[in-house]
Amino acid sequence: MRLSTLLSVFITLTVLATPVASARAPEEWAKRLDEYQKLLEKGAYETALPKLEMICEEIVNGPEPGSVETRDLLVRALTQRAVAEIGAQHTDNGLWYWAAAQNIDARSAQSDLSSFSEPSAFLRDHRLLRPLPQQCPPSANRPRPTVTKTVSLRYPEGARKLRVQGLSVVQVSVDERGRPNNPRVIAHLPAAMEFAALESMREWRFEAAKRDGVAVPSEYCASVLFRLK
Repeated sequence: MRLSTLLSVFITLTVLATPVASARAPEEWAKRLDEYQKLLEKGAYETALPKLEMICEEIVNGPEPGSVETRDLLVRALTQRAVAEIGAQHTDNGLWYWAAAQNIDARSAQSDLSSFSEPSAFLRDHRLLRPLPQQCPPSANRPRPTVTKTVSLRYPEGARKLRVQGLSVVQVSVDERGRPNNPRVIAHLPAAMEFAALESMREWRFEAAKRDGVAVPSEYCASVLFRLK
């Protein structure tokens, strides 16, 4: 079924305090990701998943939110998390984190996933279409989804301490259930902040757009503002 609409809005979300990241060196994160990769290669998806959730949180809240090292580690962690989610049969989450990795660094779409067995083929078949949109398309005369639930933004600790602020614009598809999927970042920020915006929107819920009284897939565009008082 053809995607229908796009609604562009500007939203300043309530910012929640984030826990202070552990003082772990990037070298240690890299070693832990090596360990988690071995778990995934063995098919231990449920074992690896909470570990990957934790390391994503630590990297996002690290002291250098915009560094190349932070970006590369976060993309690697998100790719592994996508593998773990798919392997654990959490398809929606797996596709979301796979899209997040590709939004943060387009090169992740070409990652060598061959050692991850069945999830690798699934993820290869669900790469983001390129090029990503450069702006929110017009929504005139198209059915629109309605936001029914938003989730407060968690400000990355390193970005908060450095007082890094900015605007991220994210376009998502909204399915007939009112759930967002296939996120595409239109206005980019440092990797940690971009992931925080995506992670917030992952939990948004909508009343699906309707055509002739029937729920249909649609598009929604939101501007997520990181602002400190």
